[in-house]
Amino acid sequence: MKAMTLCVAALFVSMAGLAQTGKYGATPEDSVACVNNLSLYIEFVKQKSYDDALPGWRKVCEICPKASKKAYLNGVKIYRYKIAEAKKKKDSVQIEAYIDTLMSVYDNRVQHFGQKGYVLGRKATDHLRYRPYDLATANKMYKASMDLRGEKTEAGVISGYYQTLYKLYKKKEIEKAILLEEYLTVSDLIHAAIKYAEKAKNPQKGQKAIERYNKAKNNLDEMFVQIGVCEDIVRIFTQKVEKNPDDFELKKKVLNIMNRRECNENVLYTQIAKAVHEQEPSAASAFSIGKTDFAKGKYSSALTYFKQAIELGPESPDLESYYLGAAQTSLKSDAGPAAFKYAKKALGVNPNSGKAFLIMAQAIAGSKCGGNEFEIKTVYWLAYDKAEKAKSVDPSIAGAASRLMGSYKKSWPSKEMLFNYGMLDKDIYTVKCWVNETTKIREP
Repeated sequence: MKAMTLCVAALFVSMAGLAQTGKYGATPEDSVACVNNLSLYIEFVKQKSYDDALPGWRKVCEICPKASKKAYLNGVKIYRYKIAEAKKKKDSVQIEAYIDTLMSVYDNRVQHFGQKGYVLGRKATDHLRYRPYDLATANKMYKASMDLRGEKTEAGVISGYYQTLYKLYKKKEIEKAILLEEYLTVSDLIHAAIKYAEKAKNPQKGQKAIERYNKAKNNLDEMFVQIGVCEDIVRIFTQKVEKNPDDFELKKKVLNIMNRRECNENVLYTQIAKAVHEQEPSAASAFSIGKTDFAKGKYSSALTYFKQAIELGPESPDLESYYLGAAQTSLKSDAGPAAFKYAKKALGVNPNSGKAFLIMAQAIAGSKCGGNEFEIKTVYWLAYDKAEKAKSVDPSIAGAASRLMGSYKKSWPSKEMLFNYGMLDKDIYTVKCWVNETTKIREP
């Protein structure tokens, strides 16, 4: 009995100490009520008896809002359930009231536990789910979340931001120029987020995050392709640049947008590329001038600028394009080994770069490596392999890859040649010269 009394006394002393901190209420009595209601409502939540959980949950939020962050996570579950039940009854007034309360749950979590940027992303998603007509509010929440979290922003928040922006454009509530400019902002954020995820302490979680960011990027690119028509880009930004001729930041944005959409064969592109590079040489501006010179057939000058872009932008999200520019230019200059080297560098950035594999195929096919007719023809086995790989990783160039594959197959060593060189019973062959890669022996 004495031991029981001591235990009860110890419990009240403990509660009194907790009450003084404010975490479990302002008084010892509040602390007891807080702990009782916590344990009670949590059991109901575990059983998914959300109606039964609600009174205890409300009491916890009233007397000890700082007791548990999980209370706000459970609050979201409870009110999502209440909204679903109200929808079944088609009670629009009750639905709106529950949505308002759900939004307050997120606000109260921020008030008592911080993490505003993270919570705003969650709040925006639920706002969009239950009030899809109010795109502007959800978009502002997503934007605020991105601004606060930076490279730690979740992929879903980034996607949600641009998707709501896209829908606002479709409803003619914002101009296309805003959508085009924000594409750059969001693309750069995804690039930074992937770099951050690569440094994750838990490699498995980091890899999963990277997969989500890549999926978000693909979705983003699909939307951009639909709106980023070169004619519109040139028309919209020619007007903006003419109105703001001294706005250097605008020129840089326009240049980046035009590079992403490959809108480089126009007067605006040439003018802006030179203006930006003269004032502030960068990887993007060097790449831009390289593309302009390439289009004019000035391959030596183009290669110089592509190399400069590579040197200036080792961490650029467009590094793959810089390497491909150098590779394509080298190919045009009949510098097969250099083209192969740069294409291989591009694959280091993006292992699924179909354009890189296609350039490698062409570089190998044009190598003329070997000391006899048989050895010269063996390069077409390997060139075929590279073109086939390009086709498998990038459907957009499947047509070009197939045409090259057909051409290379016609140039394979004949069965008679294989017999003469003792290769009919062999499976693998190493293409020598500067290529030095193995391939399968095949008959035409």
